[in-house]
Amino acid sequence: MTKNSKNLRWDEAGQPLSSHFNDVYFSRDNGLEESNYVFIQQNQLPQQFASLERPAFTIGETGFGTGLNFLLAWQTWRNAQLNKNNQQHQCLHFISVEQFPLSRDELSATSRLWPQLQHYSRALIDAYPPETASGFHRIEFDRGQVKLTLIFGEAGDCLQQLCQANAIDRHNNPSWWVDCWFLDGFAPAKNPEMWRRDVIQALAKLSRNGTRFATFTAAGAVRRELQQQGFRCEKAPGFGKKRDMLRGEFEQPAAASKPSWVTISPWSAPTSIAIIGGGLAGCTLARCLADRGKQVSLFEQHPALACEGSGNAQGIVYARLSPHNDALSRFNLAAQQFANHFYQYHDFFKRCGEQCGVLHLAGTDKQRDSYHRLGEHYASSGFARWLNREQASLLCGAATRAGGLFIEKSGWLNPPALCRALCQHPNIRLYLGRNIQHIAYDKTRWQLSDPDGNQQYAQALVVACAHTAKAFPFVQGFTTKSIRGQVSHLNESQQVPLKTVLCGEGYIAPPCEGMQSLGASFNLDSADTQLRLEDHQSNLDSIQAMLAQPLKIDPAQLQGRVGFRCTSPDYFPLCGPVADHATLCQRFAAWRKNASTAIDLPGAYHPQLYCHLGFGSRALAYTPLCSEQLASLICGEAPPLQSDLYRHIHPARFAVRDLKRNQI
Repeated sequence: MTKNSKNLRWDEAGQPLSSHFNDVYFSRDNGLEESNYVFIQQNQLPQQFASLERPAFTIGETGFGTGLNFLLAWQTWRNAQLNKNNQQHQCLHFISVEQFPLSRDELSATSRLWPQLQHYSRALIDAYPPETASGFHRIEFDRGQVKLTLIFGEAGDCLQQLCQANAIDRHNNPSWWVDCWFLDGFAPAKNPEMWRRDVIQALAKLSRNGTRFATFTAAGAVRRELQQQGFRCEKAPGFGKKRDMLRGEFEQPAAASKPSWVTISPWSAPTSIAIIGGGLAGCTLARCLADRGKQVSLFEQHPALACEGSGNAQGIVYARLSPHNDALSRFNLAAQQFANHFYQYHDFFKRCGEQCGVLHLAGTDKQRDSYHRLGEHYASSGFARWLNREQASLLCGAATRAGGLFIEKSGWLNPPALCRALCQHPNIRLYLGRNIQHIAYDKTRWQLSDPDGNQQYAQALVVACAHTAKAFPFVQGFTTKSIRGQVSHLNESQQVPLKTVLCGEGYIAPPCEGMQSLGASFNLDSADTQLRLEDHQSNLDSIQAMLAQPLKIDPAQLQGRVGFRCTSPDYFPLCGPVADHATLCQRFAAWRKNASTAIDLPGAYHPQLYCHLGFGSRALAYTPLCSEQLASLICGEAPPLQSDLYRHIHPARFAVRDLKRNQI
């Protein structure tokens, strides 16, 4: 008998029940057949998938539960794609909210009830996010052809976040509207909160004319509320012993939402996209777009990729984790989780580095308390765990001065090798040694020109070239700063025999191919490209503060590399559409007098022009999530990032802030 837990208990027949609602997750007779009948067949998914001509199909679900409905939808989608055998890139988006998510162990236990879905359930369990982490979680399957967005939190709040995200993106691409709903939040009598009016209203806001729905319940109150919000309802025979269920479709035009400064004007999703910049930002975004079937041209001024800030031999997949609930803490947590999944899923850790884990050592009492809290919070999920000093020393292979927080699924990567691997895709064309110095918009496309008179065209353009982005007159409204960083390299005779990455005030990676990296200095007001003895010594001092054993290394004997990080004033990246600065300031000029004035107008942005930069020292951790966010925006898809966090990475945020402070 499987053990009971805080979310799950098991009846005498070996079937799972919710501990919160004292209700079954599915029929005791045959849960798989019930889910297939109610949600797959009544929504006519086999037929809809087979006839789909659009690039994406979106399913929304209220109540992820055991994940059974998702697994069946995934299986149905894959079968349809195999039968269609077409060359068009199509993607299934599955968005599900869950207030009481099961743990990975609980999910694994319930999946044993459906051995025929084992292939799918194993992949889900392996990628499943920490159940204690609220907010959005994006997971990819089948080479990006299936995207699962899990949103952990109260249903009304989660759906409202989706509504806000939907209002941001006004592309003429219907894929972002939910195409069908799985309404599966336990019986209304057991869980009335899932069937509240505001929840049903949110479903309507996310639906288009023709959006289908199905639910196991036939309760009159549910039917009347659905009808009041614009859904046509009809009863159908229920599964097994259940007499009736509800199905139907939305019969109203897509709901209009109030625009705001983040809202972009409607334009068609592009098929051709140019990216300026061949570092981590540009290459990661290129891969996310290419995986969506887009034709990507990437321009790099140097003869090879990753020659500037992304050129170090060993980079750490490292975010600043904190138990606090502020925006930067939540963004860092989301970025770390997605990066771990992204690099593992695409085998980049194996090909370009090592998934050896990252140990964040606690250098102060405050850090120790924070890391200990995080370790307790995420211990059950396997995402992070606290190690005392003895445990940390044993795990990393060297005596440490303190314990710390261990992120097991993180590690280090070689950024140049990673950039090359990211761009190994038939939809990506590289233009190396092409220094784009001029861009112009010509009615429906962007023109890119180099000093030799070569010209290229694309429907959309992304500027991902760090500091040099401001050289283009179109790119205005924000500032960046350059921070010099020097990395030190240890040779074989100098190396510290580590088995995992250590992070504190600095970092040191495990040895690889006769070399070991440690760093990195932070020099804000320096443009010096030469190696400096004092920075080597500073790097050694940072590592010595983490290790109990003395480092007998002469800094004068060290090699290294100097690079320049591109960061923003608030240390969030800059990821999104580029504002038409003059028009934006004119449109929202009333904020200069009263920052709280309600202005129901969309933002002013150059058509299909985006920037993707400002990742600082955390590019390996930040670029996967931000690239997925920007690719979703460009392609008119549901985003992986909740709307309040998107505002924190939006390039126009500084213009909005300065308007409200009457500083521009």
